[in-house]
Amino acid sequence: MEKIRYHLVERYSEEGLTFLIFYLKNMSPIEMVYFFSTASKILDRDSAVILLAYLRSAQSKGMICPRYAQRSVNYHVHMLNKRIAKRIPSMLNRFASEMRLFDFTEVRGKKGGEGMKKEFDPLSLLIDLVFETLVKTSNIEIENTIQTYFHEKREEVLPSPITEAFNLLGRIKDANTIDIGISRIVRMLEVRDSLEALLFISKNEKYSHSFFVYAYLLNRDVYDATVELILESKQYFRIDIVKHLVSLNVEKVVERITDETVEILNHMIKERRVYVEKIVKMISEERVNISRESMLEVFKENYEVLGDYAPCFKLSGQELIEVSKSNDRALPLTLDAVDTQESMNSFVDLLKEKEDWAVINLIKSMKNDQRKETLIRTILRRRAIKGQLRIYLLDNYLKDDRFIYDLLPYLEKSDVYKYIPDYVVDTESLNTFLRAIECSELLIFAHRIPDISKAIRILNLCFKSPRFNESDFLFTLTTLEKELPLLIVRTLIQTLLKFPNLKNFVVSFLSRLVRRNIWKQEEMVEGVVKCFEIIGAAAVDIIVYLDSDATAKVLGKSKGLRNLCREHLRKEGSGKRHDSMLRSVMGRFGNK
Repeated sequence: MEKIRYHLVERYSEEGLTFLIFYLKNMSPIEMVYFFSTASKILDRDSAVILLAYLRSAQSKGMICPRYAQRSVNYHVHMLNKRIAKRIPSMLNRFASEMRLFDFTEVRGKKGGEGMKKEFDPLSLLIDLVFETLVKTSNIEIENTIQTYFHEKREEVLPSPITEAFNLLGRIKDANTIDIGISRIVRMLEVRDSLEALLFISKNEKYSHSFFVYAYLLNRDVYDATVELILESKQYFRIDIVKHLVSLNVEKVVERITDETVEILNHMIKERRVYVEKIVKMISEERVNISRESMLEVFKENYEVLGDYAPCFKLSGQELIEVSKSNDRALPLTLDAVDTQESMNSFVDLLKEKEDWAVINLIKSMKNDQRKETLIRTILRRRAIKGQLRIYLLDNYLKDDRFIYDLLPYLEKSDVYKYIPDYVVDTESLNTFLRAIECSELLIFAHRIPDISKAIRILNLCFKSPRFNESDFLFTLTTLEKELPLLIVRTLIQTLLKFPNLKNFVVSFLSRLVRRNIWKQEEMVEGVVKCFEIIGAAAVDIIVYLDSDATAKVLGKSKGLRNLCREHLRKEGSGKRHDSMLRSVMGRFGNK
């Protein structure tokens, strides 16, 4: 009775129900009634299917039961049949409709002749009266009576010697004495005591290790029986019990593991590494009944052990990224799985959370030069590097042309200038440099480049770029006015052509420029002449103030300027001193 109450009421499980069904044929009539009554009360979908299977088998084979209990048992079976029909899946309804009462068998006396009189049987009368009473009494009253009766009986049951022996351990303080006590208890155990011993151990984990060790060494039959009980019962298949087992069948254990008991799998991988290969094989064969999420967590938690077996887990790139979040050693494995730029971007985003030394070690470990280039370029474009990683990349890859543009933002400004002459070659490269320095700073530096062809190439790119506005060129010209680099007049001309509204500034700049010692620099003189031609009549107002040699040099290079000067002299007459000097110079050219 105690076992029925324990397995159906106190600690219900499908394994417990199956265990009771197996022993049902050995139960007394009162125990049968209690079993069927309690089973009706705790019935659910799963237990209904189990009981349906049992009742169909029992109804076809019959059951041995004393006559006085047959009606009572069949009554509870009838009630159970009705409840089963309501709870089983619809696909099993046809089996429920075939359910009937038990066909009982018992030892009977032989029948007499047909004329034999039926004798009065007091026992039959008593049975009929009791059954009639049960039928007229409500189920609740009957259940209360049964519960009260068996509860009182249970309280009267004395603990078994095994339980008493285990309970005595709690009174012992010395650890060695406790071990000796456990070893003695183990020696006296029989296989039938395994469940009782396991129940005690499950509630007193501190004795588990010693119990299983001594059972394995001194009483192998009990040890094996206990292990079987653990594997068969959800109640005992727990990490706090399984971890103390000395020897086990790894396949049976792993096949029993679910999401709820996945800690057992983690324990076996960490603490019983001799089984790792077999466990990995079972995982690859999909013989482990846990979800993909739980499997990923197991791999993450045990990467140091399982990393070499990664192909067996068939992890996707995204799953490997999840693994790498908590395992730096998994970074090379994850990188090997990267096959698109999108996945490379996701991988580099993961590296943002890593320490610099982890990223540096990853780069050093790479053998494939092309993949290394892709990784470094993606890192430089998707994250701000600093600290050790910045120093490492600058020291090792700044001289590599493939990474110059990406490393520019991390250089000191004085170092950026060193690369302008050779690496500003198109609009894209120009914009890259402009992330490190200002537009006016690049313009000023370009005028100071000794190689004129490179300087012209860079200045042309600047004038074509929408990034540069008129204030950048005005600031550049004003800054360079004192040192007068060779290309300043060229820049002045291009500025005027790009921004015609700056004509007054150009005229003012030229009027100051011609007063400087530029007339021995032929290239600059030609530039001034061209600039005069562009500004037209305004140039005459500057020319008239030049000395005769400078005026002759300018007018000798441009017929258009000579025509402008003749027109000026016709309008102004001959009263002004500067006009007289201009007329004198013009006389040298005649009508040319």
